[in-house]
Amino acid sequence: MQRSLSSLKGLPPPSKVHFPFRSMSMEETPLVPRPSSTDNDLLITASWFVEDAFLGISRPHPVRTAFASRMYTLYADMHYLRGIAVVVLLGLSFFEIPPWCARSDESASCGDPTDPATPLTFEMAWITDIQSVCIEAACLIVLLANKYVRYLYLRENFTSRKDSVAVTAMIVTSSFLLVVRVVFANTWQLDVLAKQVCGYFRVLIFAVKNRNVRRTARKIWLVVAEVHNILSLVVVFVVFFAWVATMVFQGTDEGIVTPMSCPPSTDGCTYVGKKVMPDIYDASWHMLILLTAANFPDVMMPAYDKNRLSVIFFGFFLCFGVFFLLNVVLAVIFNNFSRNSKLSDARRQHTRVTKLQLAFDLLCHISSTDSSLHPIGGPSSSFRRAPTPVASYSAKDLWEHRHDDWFLGEPSVNEGVPWNVMERLFVQMNHYRHIGFLKRSKMRLLFDTLDADGDGVLTWVEFQSICDLLHIALTKRRARSSEIERFWPRLYASSPFQAVARCVQHKRFETAIDVLLVVNMLLVVAESLPVLNGHAISVVLELNVWERLELVFSIVYLVELGLKVIVYGVSRYWSSMKNRFDGLLTLLILAVDVYVYLPEPNHDSSIVVVKVLLVARCLRLFRLIINIEQYVSYYY
Repeated sequence: MQRSLSSLKGLPPPSKVHFPFRSMSMEETPLVPRPSSTDNDLLITASWFVEDAFLGISRPHPVRTAFASRMYTLYADMHYLRGIAVVVLLGLSFFEIPPWCARSDESASCGDPTDPATPLTFEMAWITDIQSVCIEAACLIVLLANKYVRYLYLRENFTSRKDSVAVTAMIVTSSFLLVVRVVFANTWQLDVLAKQVCGYFRVLIFAVKNRNVRRTARKIWLVVAEVHNILSLVVVFVVFFAWVATMVFQGTDEGIVTPMSCPPSTDGCTYVGKKVMPDIYDASWHMLILLTAANFPDVMMPAYDKNRLSVIFFGFFLCFGVFFLLNVVLAVIFNNFSRNSKLSDARRQHTRVTKLQLAFDLLCHISSTDSSLHPIGGPSSSFRRAPTPVASYSAKDLWEHRHDDWFLGEPSVNEGVPWNVMERLFVQMNHYRHIGFLKRSKMRLLFDTLDADGDGVLTWVEFQSICDLLHIALTKRRARSSEIERFWPRLYASSPFQAVARCVQHKRFETAIDVLLVVNMLLVVAESLPVLNGHAISVVLELNVWERLELVFSIVYLVELGLKVIVYGVSRYWSSMKNRFDGLLTLLILAVDVYVYLPEPNHDSSIVVVKVLLVARCLRLFRLIINIEQYVSYYY
């Protein structure tokens, strides 16, 4: 059966004459072989389509040059560098001097801390303005260099990525604002304004650059655009009742709020706020607060204190609005969000199938020298698959028509990809950041899993499951054996070590630790009773009875940690989220204990930290919940 041909919607149909694949020296990106092509050209293009299928997206590919291919690999290798730059930009706002702080001396970065008018900085303003400018400039240079590398491999296709253009514009704008901060450092208005705007651009760069954030924002926008009818109903409901409230309470003194410490009869008392419903605008705002906010009694209580019958008005408004209208809004939003999520998943699945068909088509045209392969109708020999007449479109054409409903046709059952071609494909994909690194052994295991009939060749039906198996292969990693087993096999095989291993692996060992945790929790509760009843925490540095008991428990938990690491190994121990929490908490409490009880003064605040961590240790008891069937059913 020959493969059927079809063309992209809106594009002229391809010629029936076969157009071979062009070499990497040319700038266009055709999808089929040309006389001067090499197998490496086909392989690289196929790997790009497999990566697109793995992500479920359509994007422009690098231009057809060897230099562009190297730049694409370099861009993938710079993933962690640009990620660190974005994280540093986001975290810089927490540690630099806030823009609203007035200029002051070095001893008080944001004014006099004793002055009630001084803004709160939580003593985290550790970075001066000059240091902040230098750090932000370094991060922007890294991000701008990344964009330049992307331009080198995309060239004219760079503008096809609207997110790349937007991020580039934001980086350039942030750089300009940085220059303004330096040049006009002594000008208060421009300096503060530029610093404030830079803070917003840091968040925007992260949001636009992150694909998951963009995808979620797009879903929210689609939902809001579709539920505006029900939202307008809420607005009409609130405005109508605000109108009625303005008419009912007109001329009354309900809603005048005074401070709790200032009775109304006190001379010179300053009123806080105005009447709740003096006009339709304030009434609408306060009725919205009454419907949605947690402090809604403050709106209705002044009128309720004057006349109990006013509860009829407010009660009907709350009952209808909260128990019916808001539930309808929530249901409509949830249904629309679920529907848009399903449509998005369907589009991604369609894109995946399309990209995999293109990749499979290219892989079938790569030469194979595997002597174990038998071409259909011929003996076992080295062969090259004959090219079939398929459509020839550039990557730019595919990008411009990425939302069209097009289909290349079901591949022929006679087409297939052998192991040696798939191995080269896996090696090429190891250079890309969106697909994790695959070892040689896992490559062969993945191929054997895909090859359901065991003939050494992947047909289209088998090849189209590659993305699902890649997800499984990259998420499930085989735990390594313990260090004792690898480096000291004799000790591992000895009778004493095996006895200890059986003891640690026995379920009664975990039961004993759980019992100790319960006893520890009871002791912590008993120790905390004076504090819970309002007494101050004791800051005596001497070890009392409670500290001695906690020291014993800390040693027991440390021994538990050591035994599990020795028996299971670091890899298997760290693979469990429960073990991570237990181990980090045990080591943290031990480190703080050692620091607090060193013979140094002024450890009052550290002792409070120890008390808090001891209470946090009781969180380990939450692992007992997994033994309760009702809680497990909620989890799953």
